[in-house]
Order: sequence, then C-alpha cells, then structure tokens
Amino acid sequence: MILTNDYIVPGQLLEFRDPFLFTDMHSHVGELCWYLRQSGVTCFSVRGKSARTVVDMFDEFIPALQFPSFCAKNWGAFDECLCDLASWIFLGNAIVIVMADADQAMIDDPDGAQLGYFVGAISEAAATYGVPDLTGPLCTQRAAIPFHIVLDFQDENGPERWKQAGAPLVPLDTAGLRQIISETEAESRRAMEDELAMLRLTQNDRQPWVPR
Repeated sequence: MILTNDYIVPGQLLEFRDPFLFTDMHSHVGELCWYLRQSGVTCFSVRGKSARTVVDMFDEFIPALQFPSFCAKNWGAFDECLCDLASWIFLGNAIVIVMADADQAMIDDPDGAQLGYFVGAISEAAATYGVPDLTGPLCTQRAAIPFHIVLDFQDENGPERWKQAGAPLVPLDTAGLRQIISETEAESRRAMEDELAMLRLTQNDRQPWVPR
C-alpha cells in the first residue's frame, strides 16, 4: 500500500488558518499522531483528562512539548516556550498538538477563565509561527510553519465550552485517514486469520505421541 500525503495529512493541517480543529477519532487518535509524524509533521500528543485544572495542564504540556526544565508554571512562561519551540526542537513542515479527551481539559476551572487564557496562547503561537523568524542563531531560524491544535471530543457537547472560551472550532476532515486506518485494520485481521488457520492445520497434521 502506498501512503500519500493526501491520505496521511489532512490538508487543513498544512494551511495557515485558525489553529483550532476538532475530530471524534477517539481510539484512533494514536494512529493520527503516528501518520502525522511519518509525514514530517512535528506532532505532540496530550491528554485533556490529565489537564483538568490549569496546574494539571502545565504538568501535562511542559513534558509533552519538551519545554526546558526551567519553564515556570505560569501563563507568561508557557506562552514564551510555546512560541519558541525551534530553540530546542527541529520543526517539521507543520506543528500539530493533538489533545485526546478535550472535553475534560480544565473542566475543574471554577470560572472558565483559564481555558480562555489557553485559547489565547494557542492563537498567539499560530500567529507567531505564521511568519518567518530569521533572527537569532542560524540553528533556530525558520520559515513560516502552520500551527494547529486538534481537539478530540468524546462528548458531542464538548466543543461548546471551547467555543465559549473563544476557540473558532472547525471540523478536521479525516475521511482519507480513516480509510487508510480501516484498510490497515482489515489487512491485520486477514493476516491474523491466515496465521490462525495455518496453526490449526499444523496442529491437525501432528501425530499423537505414543509412549514406547
């Protein structure tokens, strides 16, 4: 099977646009991340259920995005590190954060303000990466790079809280990727069935052991 970029990477992730996309791939979020990385996308995977408060969010994002150990757990430091990934990571043709269980992200925030701060940080990062940065050392200079966050919701009402926080959510077109995953799973099932059938034949051909 030939995997083309048209199938592996939804075109929206390679465009300069509002960074907020959502999907309902659920158990296939891992495959989404794998295919993106195979296609040269810098992809980070985070869990909304591990980021129910703002402190939890910092604890989840700082190691997942490989922020420096000196990054403080506050919005100023978070914004600065999020916009400066090129200083410690070789960036690919796009930057994508995939958040599973986005319904639960900062859900324990009493007034909802923290989610709004997070939405603002993502928007600022998208604007920053949307223009080239030719300042500083050569190793940190970069071209403009698309930046997105893909939110996977378990609950159909999950997107509403993010919209209220200011995130202009757009559905991610994953039809081609779902087709690839479905075909791959079907091939794996056929291979397993063939292997089991061969094993049964081998067992049937064995002669019973007779003690002498």
